[in-house]
Amino acid sequence: MAGRSRIQEHSDRSDGALAIPHIPNADAPAMVGNSYVGTFNCQAKYPVQRPSVPYGQQNDTSEALWFEGGYKECVGYLTEGRYPVFDKAGYALTNASNATHLSISPAVPDHREKKQRRVIHYSNGKESGLFLISSALDGKWLGPRGTLLPANCSDQAAQVKITFPIVKATRWSMLLD
Repeated sequence: MAGRSRIQEHSDRSDGALAIPHIPNADAPAMVGNSYVGTFNCQAKYPVQRPSVPYGQQNDTSEALWFEGGYKECVGYLTEGRYPVFDKAGYALTNASNATHLSISPAVPDHREKKQRRVIHYSNGKESGLFLISSALDGKWLGPRGTLLPANCSDQAAQVKITFPIVKATRWSMLLD
């Protein structure tokens, strides 16, 4: 059947019969007396256990050093340390210089405008879904009712719950109310 895994094919039968898959026998672990010696054998076979740290000139241009820069739509759960830009309909949340409240300004298409970027930080652990939000520009914290708090006032920052999936709605309007 198309689109079904082999496990489903083995266990989802109308006649109730189950086909038991063949599981190969594994080799017994290496032992000397009553002690396992697999680690020692591996270290003897592969004496260099860690590659050198790639400081200095990087001549390797393989995929190990490749990354995709630029704007990406958020997919999956948020993690701290990201630089989200909250934008909708061509406008983004902004903190203008010396401002005490968030404002909005036209969104920059490539989202490179630092005054529109935020940094998200876990508030009560990653399972809580609560974040504190600071500005990538000057470290000011998002406070109650869209206020911008000084960088040294993280204890007064508003806890923000960001839920998924984010649908096309004005989710950030609550920050400005």
